[in-house]
Amino acid sequence: MRNALLIALAVILTACAPVADVAIPEPTITGPSPAAEPTDDAILRAANAEIVQIVEKSAGVRSIVFDVANLPDKGAWATYRVRGSKARVDIVTPIPMEGWSADTIYLDLDAKTAEARCIALTGCKKENRRASTGYGPYGIVFPLDWGDRAVYGERTGTVTFNDRPTAVVRWEEEGKTFEAYIDTFYGAAQRVAVLDLGTEPPTIIGGYEYRNMAYNTVAEADVTAP
Repeated sequence: MRNALLIALAVILTACAPVADVAIPEPTITGPSPAAEPTDDAILRAANAEIVQIVEKSAGVRSIVFDVANLPDKGAWATYRVRGSKARVDIVTPIPMEGWSADTIYLDLDAKTAEARCIALTGCKKENRRASTGYGPYGIVFPLDWGDRAVYGERTGTVTFNDRPTAVVRWEEEGKTFEAYIDTFYGAAQRVAVLDLGTEPPTIIGGYEYRNMAYNTVAEADVTAP
């Protein structure tokens, strides 16, 4: 009897004891993961997949040679050799310097610097004269550099230009209309014209025409100043 009373008392005391605080876990809410930020490549492909496919062919081009003419006059004024971050510009009409003339410009495309040299002119080669000159006149947009802009345009046709099959691509940029002829094998622009759409047919008012293009033929020595 005494044992039964003790057990009953223990049960009563346990029931009356304060209960310790217990942390209740918050319910886990599951749902879709936040959308990942689109990569540059995804944005590029969202622009115009057909043109992107053409432009991507330029990935196999390690160097390029071309003559360049300004539009609309079409007078070729230089030959460019481009490899990596270097370029050599052979100028058709030598540039008068102080007491000499420069016929070649070496460009550092990363540093945006230009060095004028005399390489082929008679009477100047031995003197090996050189001088820094402005980068701007020679730092043109190269044939392979138009791709990132053209992918946001619309393909309007196909044309053979300079004996090469090209896709005709047109886009608007800063209030101007651009039309590029892009080589469908190499992904490089053969011509990029700025158009005046106020005439029929549209009038070319600016741009570049690239001629006599050759790919993967430029050696490091070709773009390094001697």
